[in-house]
Amino acid sequence: MSDSQTPRESPADEGLTSLIEYATSNRWICPQPCRWIALFEMLPDTRRVGNGYEPAVPLILAAWDTPALFKILRLQEHIDWAYKHGALEAVDAFLRSLPKTEWYHLGRLMAVAPLQRYISQLARDINTMAASDARSRSEFWGCLPYYLVICWILWYPANAAWYSKFGYSLRYEVDESQVTKADEPHDCDWGRSPLGAKGCHYEIRVRTVRVAYDAHHNLMTSDDEGKTWLDLGGVEQPNPGTPGRATKVFVLWEKISEP
Repeated sequence: MSDSQTPRESPADEGLTSLIEYATSNRWICPQPCRWIALFEMLPDTRRVGNGYEPAVPLILAAWDTPALFKILRLQEHIDWAYKHGALEAVDAFLRSLPKTEWYHLGRLMAVAPLQRYISQLARDINTMAASDARSRSEFWGCLPYYLVICWILWYPANAAWYSKFGYSLRYEVDESQVTKADEPHDCDWGRSPLGAKGCHYEIRVRTVRVAYDAHHNLMTSDDEGKTWLDLGGVEQPNPGTPGRATKVFVLWEKISEP
């Protein structure tokens, strides 16, 4: 096929591909929560659907512990929404203007880098499929299981590492020696005697010891996620207006009874 017959991406398509590649470079996952909310508010024509929104809201607050893969996909959903609703240029400028410190990333977790490349390729193929003929769509769906298998093979060990002591040390930017992780209980497992459902399960709960400085540069500490702060004499002080910096991390398991 000659160059004149080769399908070419439109400038808009090229912009979408370029931004997706940029957003998954440098082992980035998504913008930090406040920046991600700002991005979401830039998206036009968002709407309430049932108990949620279209597109889905950023994975922050209680959803911040969601695995990195889902954060990557959610951000790409927002970029794709901007592309389809004429806001790609503004979103592109916003994301490229963010300093590196405003991106949530996987630090030294090298196993996720190949995964991000596959996710980016999958996103590009989905956009190509949307404007392709029936034969191209058929070929895409035939390759989709391959992409999903590759993503799973790469994601499983990366996910295990991310929820290890090493992973928590990266997430909270502390030395691994400052992370205490309790062993996961298994008394709720189906296979434990007696066999069968136990009516319970365990969920991870993370607690941190944080430090911050008040307006007079006096050191304060908090062991309840910044709800209360004490000075070095143990006297409660006003909230410094910052979450502070974690110095110790405790990963615990909470037993949840099921109805």
